[in-house]
Amino acid sequence: MTEVTPADARRVSDSEHAKLVRVDAMRVLVGVINRDAEGAPLHDPRARRALNLAVDRDRLIQQAFAGCAYPLAGLTPHYAAGVPKGQQPYPHDADRARQLLAEARWRPALPRHASHARPYLTAIEASDGSRAVVADSLM
Repeated sequence: MTEVTPADARRVSDSEHAKLVRVDAMRVLVGVINRDAEGAPLHDPRARRALNLAVDRDRLIQQAFAGCAYPLAGLTPHYAAGVPKGQQPYPHDADRARQLLAEARWRPALPRHASHARPYLTAIEASDGSRAVVADSLM
């Protein structure tokens, strides 16, 4: 069996009849930013940086992927060809994110919507934690 959901991975790990084997995969969860969203100052790089800083990747990995993932610094895994050596993902820094959003004149009342496309993310839909963690990070 391959590509079990995070919930099933826990069950396999707890089973005396099965063994969970983890391997690196080329599956990537990305957030797409609509720079043309009406009323959102996403043309401003501070706003886009703030969105990167707002997402708690470690919490997302623990809650949505049951720890079966690692944070990326870009759209490709660290072992893919062409990834700059030592490239690191943005750290989670909610205070700095709020500061940058204020500098970019992001109004607190702007709607925030977190969703994900099908069928690509079916592996995490069992917990559906990704949407909750991302939406919560942006509040």
